[in-house]
Amino acid sequence: MMNGYKNDDKYFDMKVNLNLNNIEEFKNFREILFSGKFCIENPKIINKVLPEYKKSLQKDFKFKWATLKAMSIIVTAYPEHLKTLMPITVEMLKDSDWRTRKNSLEFLGDAGLVCYELVNEYMDHIIAMLDDENPNVVCSSAYTISKISLNPKCNNTKKLINLLNTKIKSKLLLIEILKNMSNINPEILKDSSNNLFGYLDDENPEIVIKTLEIIHNIKPENISYDNAEKIISKTDSKNKDIKTSALNALVEISKVESEKFRNIMPKIIEFVKYEERDIKIPSIYILNNLCHLNPSIVNELDLNYYIITEDYDLKYSVMNLLQTLSNLESKTAQKYKKIIEKTVEDDNSSIITKSIAIMGNFGKFDKYCKDKYIPILKSKFLDLKYRKESTLSLIKLGYVDNKIVELIFNCIKNINLEIKFLKCVFEQYPYELLDDLKKHTIKIKDSLHLKLKNTKNKLINSTEYNEKIITAQNIQNSEIETLNNFEELISIADYRINEYQNTNTNNTNVKLGQSLKIPDDECVVLALKSECMEVELEDGKQVYIVPKDKSMHTILSNELLEFVDNNQDNEFDLYKISHEIMIQSLIETALKDKNI
Repeated sequence: MMNGYKNDDKYFDMKVNLNLNNIEEFKNFREILFSGKFCIENPKIINKVLPEYKKSLQKDFKFKWATLKAMSIIVTAYPEHLKTLMPITVEMLKDSDWRTRKNSLEFLGDAGLVCYELVNEYMDHIIAMLDDENPNVVCSSAYTISKISLNPKCNNTKKLINLLNTKIKSKLLLIEILKNMSNINPEILKDSSNNLFGYLDDENPEIVIKTLEIIHNIKPENISYDNAEKIISKTDSKNKDIKTSALNALVEISKVESEKFRNIMPKIIEFVKYEERDIKIPSIYILNNLCHLNPSIVNELDLNYYIITEDYDLKYSVMNLLQTLSNLESKTAQKYKKIIEKTVEDDNSSIITKSIAIMGNFGKFDKYCKDKYIPILKSKFLDLKYRKESTLSLIKLGYVDNKIVELIFNCIKNINLEIKFLKCVFEQYPYELLDDLKKHTIKIKDSLHLKLKNTKNKLINSTEYNEKIITAQNIQNSEIETLNNFEELISIADYRINEYQNTNTNNTNVKLGQSLKIPDDECVVLALKSECMEVELEDGKQVYIVPKDKSMHTILSNELLEFVDNNQDNEFDLYKISHEIMIQSLIETALKDKNI
């Protein structure tokens, strides 16, 4: 809000008798305000009002204020139209009325935020206002500079931030400005993050709180142990707001700097046990970030109460912790198996999603959960909200059917939108079947690449020059992103396949005849169903693929042994045959799809 009228928005609702098709000199400031709103809705009249705006900027304070207000509205959508008014606006920075100087700065900040080119040549004039005799103008100048520095085209952001640190003498004002900047674009403050930690020693609690909020927003990396200790020490503050802000900052920093906060875990456990809700929740998230360092420390907590609580935020934080613990093969999480089987039917979709993920982790490490969880997860797969999370959990349990593979292929066709999900799929997909998935992913990649190339060529040959250059460039950028994402998936597959082959050298490329070595008493492989990977064929039949080290040999009829021996030379080919049939059918459908 520009200085002068506390409730200036009310003027937009007033009825104004103004003929914008035949514009004459504005009679009052209300007409000017109305014109700004009208110009957004009818941009063709902008050029008609500009001469009148120029006149109004030379009248009394109300006219100047209203004109700058109208210009701030127009600049958000049509900044290029206001270029001719920039010189007179900058000249108003010398106005004798501090309110006009302040309002002019605020407009320049709005303009520079959306269009750096409008203010670039006037930056020296704006910076000079940091030395204005009026503190309100100094404050406005600082905010204007911070706004402009947020524009990606501003090439001297670091210089401007350093300038603010040097020129602004009020620590509270500076911290407030930096906090607002961190709310909008935290990345631009990362390089100067080390300077922030000194403010944590300030006696003013408001400065300490805002500094912690900035640290929370910018998530500084590679902080020193001394700076880490400064944040930790604030968790002992008797000021609840400081304590909460410190914990919230730790939630973010401990994600990437966990080792530097290892020693705080016992204190965090105590917070979860005895502190009030607003302290418990960030403490649980911190514990989630640190529990991989010592999972057993969570045994000190009884999480049952938090899992069944009606407090969603508290419940979700604990479910998040259990998901992390279950992924670590932690016995601490396993004692909550029964209650997780109930939360999968919770009323809240986010809790259900977490429960599905936890079930997948339990089954990954405990095969005896497999038979129990697969029917539950298959039922959740039918619900679109839980389809992807159910897919990941079923894959972890070694269950793959044609619906799952079809979902994966559909996602691969939209790889740029689904890359996060697909990376999880490739990181968890059964080793024995991963090579097939990789091969068919390459086929889809080649097909998509050709499609994009043809589309780009047709566009270049058929559209107007300016339009085709922009659109062709967009397609090229999309093509680059698409190919990079495919290469990332293929790289994940290659790494995992090599890893599996290096650790299972005795299980690869083994001939059936060599492995059996039973000339007279032919045998069959037997294994517990819970040890097998279940695969559903297109006709609905299910087969079970069993790892060799989980099985035993027993007597087999001559007829069945002859069939296996004649049809498959490689033991791993036998493992993959059902999966291959399923994928071949789905890939043919995918490649014929008109969208590819």
